[in-house]
Amino acid sequence: MNWFGFIWLGVVALAGYWHASRGWHEWQTGVASYYFRYHFSRNEKPRIYWLLILGRIVGGVFAIGLFIFGLRFEGFI
Repeated sequence: MNWFGFIWLGVVALAGYWHASRGWHEWQTGVASYYFRYHFSRNEKPRIYWLLILGRIVGGVFAIGLFIFGLRFEGFI
């Protein structure tokens, strides 16, 4: 085991948590943000809103895959 594996798992877990929490918050409020500056409402611009929500979901799934890859690389699985 090396430090790179632990740092990799930590960064990927943090990114996955961030995507999941932001996606859930944006789903509940109906306002998605882009670069913490641009805000898109579900009622005003639904296409961009749903594209951002889809990006959060795909990012979370991708982070889960990277986390599993990291666990296999380190020999935990």
